[in-house]
Amino acid sequence: MADGVVADLNELIDLRRYAQSVNYQPEGRILRTGTHLSKLRGRGMDFAEVRNYQAGD
Repeated sequence: MADGVVADLNELIDLRRYAQSVNYQPEGRILRTGTHLSKLRGRGMDFAEVRNYQAGD
């Protein structure tokens, strides 16, 4: 006897159709994003590259 989840093929097919029909659109922009998109994609910064604020920054 196997314990666990039992998947019915017809139910999985119906769920796939439902998932494909859902039109998900996020509810807008995140408040902390800027107004311009960058064409450049960088690797970001490692924590080791972060330094404390220096006068003149």
